[in-house]
Amino acid sequence: MKSTITLLAVLTASIALSQSMPLDFEVPEDAAFAGVNGTSPSVIVDPADASNMVLELAGAGQPFDGAALGLDTFVDLSDDATNVVTLEVWSPVSTTRTHLLKFEGSASGINIEEQFTTTAAGWQTVAVDFPSGAQADYTTIVLFTDFNNSDNGTFLFDDISAPNGAVIPGTPTPAIAAPTPSGMDMDVFVLYGDTGGFTNLWIPDYSFGSDQGEVDLDTGSVNNARRFNLSVAGYGEGLDPNLAPQDVTQYDTFRFDYWADTKSTEFSFFLIENDGSTQEYTYQIALTGGDATLVQGAWTSVEIPMSFFTAQGFSPDKFFQWKIDASSDLVSDFVYLDNALFSVGTTIGVNDLELTSIRVFPNPSSSTWSVVTDNATIQNIQLVDLQGRMVLSSAPNATTARIDGSELAPGVYLCQIETNSGFKMIRLVKN
Repeated sequence: MKSTITLLAVLTASIALSQSMPLDFEVPEDAAFAGVNGTSPSVIVDPADASNMVLELAGAGQPFDGAALGLDTFVDLSDDATNVVTLEVWSPVSTTRTHLLKFEGSASGINIEEQFTTTAAGWQTVAVDFPSGAQADYTTIVLFTDFNNSDNGTFLFDDISAPNGAVIPGTPTPAIAAPTPSGMDMDVFVLYGDTGGFTNLWIPDYSFGSDQGEVDLDTGSVNNARRFNLSVAGYGEGLDPNLAPQDVTQYDTFRFDYWADTKSTEFSFFLIENDGSTQEYTYQIALTGGDATLVQGAWTSVEIPMSFFTAQGFSPDKFFQWKIDASSDLVSDFVYLDNALFSVGTTIGVNDLELTSIRVFPNPSSSTWSVVTDNATIQNIQLVDLQGRMVLSSAPNATTARIDGSELAPGVYLCQIETNSGFKMIRLVKN
């Protein structure tokens, strides 16, 4: 049986994950490049100047390996008189190497890319002249180290300059982190997420597609989630097809947490096998017609019996890739993923399942609600409206509490109650 548990989250202002041009890698935001097809991006000290920081892209031997960065200001290439992008590139070899510079994310749905070459070892200045007809609203820059070949080179980049356009509207971001799962270490295989003490972890050989990096959503400690802009691209990870696939036969449940913004209407999670050919097996989450109903603006936990996939023909001893994607770049925008893992039985718990009895009454109410627990201590209460705005917050530190809604406008509100035993989310109606 499929089960979903919805947890409260609201929209907040965009956090510093990305940057505007120029990119000089002297500030942390410039270092948020995410690897594409196995590339490992990092910011290092310039080998020619110890006072300078540069971007290092260690190629993965794939035809389209590189790295992508989501920007907080549009790149505007619409003016043919100014649409030249300049950058410094360091090559380890003196032979001619071909690279690719690409911009994605325009509302038009049309990406733009241009090849460029390096011809000498060491640093060189490159100017990439884009053609007329380009757009004014690119949100993502992608650098491919070795374009359309499998050379495994390591290249350095610095001082990337392109014409800035308007500031990109704030990216939807969950206000709270997804829960951290707990359970017996021997019964868990983690594809992605905070480990929660788990040691059996997925170690991919490469990635494909693009993501927007990790976001730490916990103000008190580290609780990362991976952010995807599915209007730009999906994302996946895999194992070398020439080596043995991953055997997940011992697990009978697959689960993950997701958070989707209000523009997202559907996406799918894929388990992919390699039995000599590649086969994809899909679990779709959609507003209508999916395997589960999509929830917008709230962390939602999904638990899927492995029998759901094996009934489609999935061979659990031949698992070698996973992927998250939408059916079209027009149907979804920002989706966050956390705690994607296989488990045995029902050994996995999360600290915000309903671990204690909490009653809120009367509901509906014209003024106030009473909150009562079975001796658990109510630590925090947060109330938001359906637009994601926080309207009330309190820290009672007691077994009973009152929510004063006398100043609230009539309507529906989402109330998250945190106790020393767990979390609960309740839908409240003010009449």
